[in-house]
Amino acid sequence: MTLATSQTGQIQTLASLDGVSTNSTVNPAGNTVQKPIGALPAGSYGQLTTHSSSTAGVFTFSAPANLQGTEMLAIFWADGTYITDIPNTDWSITAGTAGAATAITITALPGSQTLDALNTYGIVAPAQNVTNSVSIVGSDAQMLLITSTQPGLCELLAGGTVELTAVIVTANGFYSWPQYSGQTNPISGSTITVARMYNNSQTAATMTVAALLA
Repeated sequence: MTLATSQTGQIQTLASLDGVSTNSTVNPAGNTVQKPIGALPAGSYGQLTTHSSSTAGVFTFSAPANLQGTEMLAIFWADGTYITDIPNTDWSITAGTAGAATAITITALPGSQTLDALNTYGIVAPAQNVTNSVSIVGSDAQMLLITSTQPGLCELLAGGTVELTAVIVTANGFYSWPQYSGQTNPISGSTITVARMYNNSQTAATMTVAALLA
């Protein structure tokens, strides 16, 4: 990713490479700043084959999924809706084995989220958390840019609370702030310590968060 800016300050970049977090801060001098980005593993395609209730069911994969049973998950449905942050206490591998799951059973969902209709297709993606020395002081943020080579979702968390959810709906899409003059800072008053990333694609993706700080 190339990030061009004429402002001074700090740029903090966050990325995840197959679950390994990276984080770096650079001091721009008014010219182009280039930073490497990491990769997210491919999501796993399948469908909801059992719908026991609005928050419980079985998701069956079209091919064995590389899930260990310990991950936090998101499900991206074919209609464009999604469910995020399903903890490993609310799902389990019920067919196949760890690393080659052919079905998972979901027993609960966080918050007011609900499953889609029976037989709906979707992609299950494990969360990739970037936590390595991450500290974005919201009141210092001058610009945010989140990019991904595949559709996906990024959550910025402060103290375990999601302060910003950025959805990337197309390949090579992005989320940016500000989008217009005077737009409210979405993380003002918070200090971001975690960037949680999900890949909504069967193709491995690269996703990066860049923050320009005063």
